[in-house]
Amino acid sequence: MKQIYTKLMALVAMFLLAGANAWAVSTWQAYLSGQTVSITLTGSYENKFTANLQAKVNSGFTYSHSGTNGLVGVPITSSNKLYLKPTTDGYLQVRLACAEGSPLTVTIHDNTVNQDVASVNVVTATTNKTEIRGETVLIEVEPDHEYVLNASSGTYYVTVVTKFENSDVTEISEEQTPEDVQTAVGSNNKVIVKMHRVLTAGIWNTFSSPIKLGINAIRAELKCNEAYEMQTTGYNASNHTITFKRTEVIEANKPYLIKPTEDVSVITVSNRSNPASYNPQSVTSNGLSFVAALGATNIYTTGDANSTKLFLNKSGKLVYPTSNEGNKGTIKGLRAYFQIPSGGLVKDFVFDDSDDPTGIIRVEQDIFNENGRIYSVDGRYVGNSRENLSRGIYVQNGRKFIVK
Repeated sequence: MKQIYTKLMALVAMFLLAGANAWAVSTWQAYLSGQTVSITLTGSYENKFTANLQAKVNSGFTYSHSGTNGLVGVPITSSNKLYLKPTTDGYLQVRLACAEGSPLTVTIHDNTVNQDVASVNVVTATTNKTEIRGETVLIEVEPDHEYVLNASSGTYYVTVVTKFENSDVTEISEEQTPEDVQTAVGSNNKVIVKMHRVLTAGIWNTFSSPIKLGINAIRAELKCNEAYEMQTTGYNASNHTITFKRTEVIEANKPYLIKPTEDVSVITVSNRSNPASYNPQSVTSNGLSFVAALGATNIYTTGDANSTKLFLNKSGKLVYPTSNEGNKGTIKGLRAYFQIPSGGLVKDFVFDDSDDPTGIIRVEQDIFNENGRIYSVDGRYVGNSRENLSRGIYVQNGRKFIVK
C-alpha cells in the first residue's frame, strides 16, 4: 500500500509541475481513468523535481476524482488559492478548465510587487479524459516572486503547470529581414516564441505571425477581443471596399487586421502545441491581394503598371510608399500589405461581425499619400512636402489644409 501511495504522489507531482521537456498529463490521465483517488496538498512550499518551480495551496485539501463530471485536473476553489514560486527567471504556462456552463475568470497576481500580471477567462470544459483541453495563460516570471492564482468564483481545474527557462525562447523582431525570420523559425526547436512587434491602441494594425494564436493569446498578448481576416470575395471594385470577417483564431503565416485596446510592444506565446513555421501567405479577391510580411519587406515599386502596394501607417491610414530612399519603401515585419490592381481603389474597410446585432460595420479608411503632390488653391503645383510652405490654403490628396 505504501508503494502504491508513493507512486501516486510521484505521478501527481509530475503532472502538476512538469518540467519544460515533459507534459506528463497523459500519464496522469491514464492512471486515474476509471479510478477514485484522494490527493492532499499542504500549505507549505515544496520543490517539484527539476522544474525550478515551487508550489503550495494556502490550505490542504482533498481531491476525489469521482463526481467531477469527467473533468481532468487538480481543482482549486476561489477560497483555496494555488501559489507558485519560480526559482529561476523565464516563463510560466498554466492550462485551466472549468465545468461547462460555469465560466469564471482566473487572475494571476504577483504578490511580491502587488500587481496583476495576467488574466484568463476560463470557459471550456474538459469532458473527455483522453483529451487535453482548456484555456492557457503564459506569463514572464522572476525568481523568488510569489504568484497566486485567484478565481473570481467557483472551482477551476489546473490541467498543466509548466516552467520554461529563457533558453527555451526564440526571439523574432519586426526589424529582421524575411531571411532572418525564416532562419529563426526554421532552426526553432524551442517552446516559446517572443515577437517584438509594436501595436498601436485604438487604430487598425495589420498583423501576421509565424505561429498560430488562439483567442486567449489574441486577448492577452494582442490586447484584442478578436481579429479580422479578408474574405476571398471581399474586394468590391465597384464601390471600392474590402470586407473582413471576424475570427477568433490567427493562423500562422496569414494576414489579419486587429485593433488593440492597449499599446503592445512584445508578444509571447507557447510554441509547444503549435509549431512555428515560415510560409507567408496571401488572400486574393478580384485581383486585390492582402499579403503577409513576416519580415521587413520593401514594397516600393517604380513604374509598376500592374499593381500598387499599400500599407497601414502608424496613424492607421492606408498609404503607399513614394520613395525608396533609406527605409521609406520598407514596411516592418509581422505585418501585411495590400497589393491593388492597376486602376483599383480602396475607400472603405467593411467589417462583417456575425456576433454583432447590426451585422455590418463600416469604417472609413482613406487612401492617403504622405508625400502626395501639393497644390495651391489656384491649382499651382508647389511640391510634395509641407515643410517650408508659405502661409495659405493648400490641397493634398484632394483635401484642403492650412499653413499658418
